[in-house]
Amino acid sequence: MQFERATHADFLEILGDLPDFWASSGPEWRTLSYHYPFLVHEYGDTAFVVREGGAVIAYLFGFIATAEPVGYIHLVGVRAAH
Repeated sequence: MQFERATHADFLEILGDLPDFWASSGPEWRTLSYHYPFLVHEYGDTAFVVREGGAVIAYLFGFIATAEPVGYIHLVGVRAAH
């Protein structure tokens, strides 16, 4: 397993496989609207993926505030098989 910063390609892979990450929590596409591209493009230093065999198996999107020493975790997703 590799822990890396998320890329645009990772973001697209995650969007394409949302049912595999979110099926256990109800209608899997209900989280699509929470997957904001800016979390990877603008806050890429705090958007991470766990990769196994070249595929994203888990991810964390969030950011660290600039005004206060506080962080915000927006989404954490893990593939059903993991």
